[in-house]
Amino acid sequence: MNDCISFPSQNFKYCFLISLFVKSFKTFIREFPASWFAMIMGTGVFATATYLIGGRYHIQIMQDFAYFIVFFNFVMFFVLLVPFLAKLIFFRETVKKDFENPFKANFYVTLGVGMLSLATNFSVVTPIFPVYFVFWYTGTFTVIAIETVLLFMAFMSTQIEIRHINPSWFLGTTGLLLIPGSGVWALNVETLKNLSQFLIDFSFGAGFFLFIGMFSTWIFRLLVHEPLKNEHIPLFWINLGPVGAALTSLMAYYLYLPHLRGVVTFFALLFFGTGAWWFLMASIVTIYYIHRLKIPYKTAWWSFTFPIGQFLVGSYLFDEHVECRSINEFLILLYTVLAVIWVANIVLMGRCIMKGNIRNAQNLSE
Repeated sequence: MNDCISFPSQNFKYCFLISLFVKSFKTFIREFPASWFAMIMGTGVFATATYLIGGRYHIQIMQDFAYFIVFFNFVMFFVLLVPFLAKLIFFRETVKKDFENPFKANFYVTLGVGMLSLATNFSVVTPIFPVYFVFWYTGTFTVIAIETVLLFMAFMSTQIEIRHINPSWFLGTTGLLLIPGSGVWALNVETLKNLSQFLIDFSFGAGFFLFIGMFSTWIFRLLVHEPLKNEHIPLFWINLGPVGAALTSLMAYYLYLPHLRGVVTFFALLFFGTGAWWFLMASIVTIYYIHRLKIPYKTAWWSFTFPIGQFLVGSYLFDEHVECRSINEFLILLYTVLAVIWVANIVLMGRCIMKGNIRNAQNLSE
């Protein structure tokens, strides 16, 4: 304080800059969107897909690149976790308002799905099982808890309208359906095997029927209501998320239960066909919007990445079982699209950060 009295002009400027920084930092924390963890989801599944495709075609540089991506994603997760936890602790009212928003609320579950994606990285790409167990168990309980809260609030709400129905609702079912596929290695721990088995079967059963219900509701919204806004079109791809997650879980875990093998193959065929059809529909819709409307960059563009990547991983495992040449060629197409979109997201997000436009890019209108 004495310094401020002795040198008023210099210290006023100094104190003003500190005050401005503190205010900006508080605003950053308060407005920090949970949707940032969609980047962890997308990057994690891109690493897994790159590793698997590189292994199939014996391309070592792809597998080496996958190792780097896993390390990058691991670091980014904790970079994002710090402001997210600060928001939960210091801005609880803002978090409460987020949960009442039909677009923002569902992205909170990306925290748990991101951890499941990292768990897969640390079991498939770089097997470090102590890290894997932490991410899988924490991610599993996070997905179940957040999705339960979201659905409870939706059931009790009287404010939900048809226009509020949007693809972000599928994020929770994606997480639930991914738990078995990413949790196969958790069954190797004998002391926790019964708990892991319960979590796997509970999550898949809940996720399966929630997906059917939500998919029907989503088709109903598309038929009777106006199309999505142009900035929401990347969300259209989220439908591939639960399809890819279910296909992954069926082929990575349930296929190897002898009494379910035939049933699993049948349902895998259904999910693969549904996913391939939705990939076609999403591509047509996106091209239609690009041709007629400008689609502004939003961090929600990461919604392109994870669903395609997860469907690719599920289709890869499905192809390992049925060995169909056409599926193998389809995998190359999926990976090409995935790689282009991942690179585009990194470049466009970096450009927004450099230009100071990231605040606008991370906000979606209703």
